[in-house]
Formats: sequence, C-alpha cells, structure tokens
Amino acid sequence: MGNINGLVKLANQIAKDGNRQLGNLQMPHAKRMIKNSIRRFYGAYRPQEYRRRYSLYQMIKPVISDTGFKIQMSGELANIQHRVDNNYIYVNSYQHGYHGGAISGEGHPDPGTPYWRTPEPDYPHWGGPAVPTKAPDIIFRTWWNNFVKRNSGPFKTVVLRRLVKTYGEQLSQYIYE
Repeated sequence: MGNINGLVKLANQIAKDGNRQLGNLQMPHAKRMIKNSIRRFYGAYRPQEYRRRYSLYQMIKPVISDTGFKIQMSGELANIQHRVDNNYIYVNSYQHGYHGGAISGEGHPDPGTPYWRTPEPDYPHWGGPAVPTKAPDIIFRTWWNNFVKRNSGPFKTVVLRRLVKTYGEQLSQYIYE
C-alpha cells in the first residue's frame, strides 16, 4: 500500500499525461480548422488594391501543455512585419474580418473606418474602404465549439482508457482492503 503523498503525486502525473494525450488528439483537428477558417476568409475576397502576405496563418497557434490544450492568438506570433502593427492586422482582419485597411493616418478620408492605401510599392495615397467579410475568428470558434461538443466525450473516453492501461497497476497499490 502507498501513502497519500505518493497518491497525490501519481494523480498529478496522471492529470498532466491526460491533458497532453487529450491535446494530442485535438491538435490535428485544431490545425485543420485554423487553416480552413483563414483559407475561407482569404477566399472570400481577392484584393486588387494590395498584395496579400498571408500572415494570419502565423497568428494562430495551438499549444499542448501539462495543464491542457489551448490556442494562442496574437499578432505577435507572426514573423512578418507589416507597415502597421501586427496586432492591428490580427484584430482588424482575424477578429473583425476586414481585408486590409488602416483606420487612421494623415489625410485619412474617414478616420475610424478601414481604408486601403494604394498603389504599391509604397502606398502613398488613400484608396477605398476595406472590404469586410466573415471574420476567421468567428468561423474558427464556431467550428471548434461544435467539434468540442461532439467529440469531448469520445476523446475523454479514449484518454481515460489509455490512462487506466498505463497507470492501473500503480493505482492498485492505493486500494485499501
């Protein structure tokens, strides 16, 4: 028979292992949904006014840790530097669904409304209003929430079976007769 400290230590190890295993099951689905939600956003509008850099793909990153599976979302994750701040691109495009556009700057025709600057390469003039479509954030969160509702039970069952197989013998020493 083991002591209570050993049981607590084993329980913590099982929790970490379970979180990682659950994350490993979720990871490929999350990556696919992230990619497809951004692809759908990019596919909704073909810009004539600017050249797309596809940096949104770098701003969303699923991560597995001992405490569970999470999805990091930030402009700071992108290794492409935009004329404007990467977090502005993340908020304006990923969260709000605008295809390009700046909301301020010298001579802006309607401050607060995203407008393109044109033409390439240095974008010296204000163009028209940026086109909004359905934001990738909304697309992804809808898909992800539906996925989790449908699969959390089966995934947890798979993980639980694996944990019992891995730790069952160790746990049995804590059963008191």
